Amino acid sequence: MDDEYTLLKEAASCLKQKKVIEAAQLYQKIGEFFAQKSFYQKALAAYQKSLSLHPDPNLHLSIAGIYEKIQRSFSAYEALKQAYHSFIQQKTFEKSLEAGFKMSHLQPDASFPHEKIAEVYFYMGHYPEASAEYQIASIKAEAQGDFRKSMEDLFYAFKMAPQDKEIWKNLRQALIHQRGTEDAHVQQLDELLEIKPQSPKKFIEKKEIWSPEKIADQLKNAQMLMEEFLFDEAKKIVEE
Repeated sequence: MDDEYTLLKEAASCLKQKKVIEAAQLYQKIGEFFAQKSFYQKALAAYQKSLSLHPDPNLHLSIAGIYEKIQRSFSAYEALKQAYHSFIQQKTFEKSLEAGFKMSHLQPDASFPHEKIAEVYFYMGHYPEASAEYQIASIKAEAQGDFRKSMEDLFYAFKMAPQDKEIWKNLRQALIHQRGTEDAHVQQLDELLEIKPQSPKKFIEKKEIWSPEKIADQLKNAQMLMEEFLFDEAKKIVEE
């Protein structure tokens, strides 16, 4: 059975022979050996050496796991970001999702992980899931006081699922929170959602089943509404 000394000697020999990939694989194996023994600093050093010799997105996941073990959450989060970007470049979407969900676990209040998860779902063609993640990102951005980012994420959610009236409702609530019920855009959304004032402080929603023709008409109106007050980055997407 290989021990760390044997593996280190083999890795050094491979480097002397300029067998870089083989040396990287051995250092990864050394990292796994130390991780199993709970020698986390040594495992981290071995993984980083392997990564320096031959980039492998899976090593970023391993490094993130070690950082979590030694309670360095920020470093773990940054390693997961590296893993995410590497997996996306390789179009390894399942692994990208894994990195995204782990980021969300480490920073549950952050909107960024949900934006990245939504991005993966978009690439996979899973638009309802992408829309749902953008809506979560919007809520978290608003909670952090980033109204601009919150609105931007709502826009992306709208692009993924334009028939989803819940997105319009969320947009309306965000605007009410920021600008109040008398805001012109809130009132336009009230018209689109057919919300009628029951009293100065209460609103009720009229229930109905939309025909395909009405959906098309309402989406056109909604897009015009979006173009009026969303940000330049969002407008460019509408124009694509």
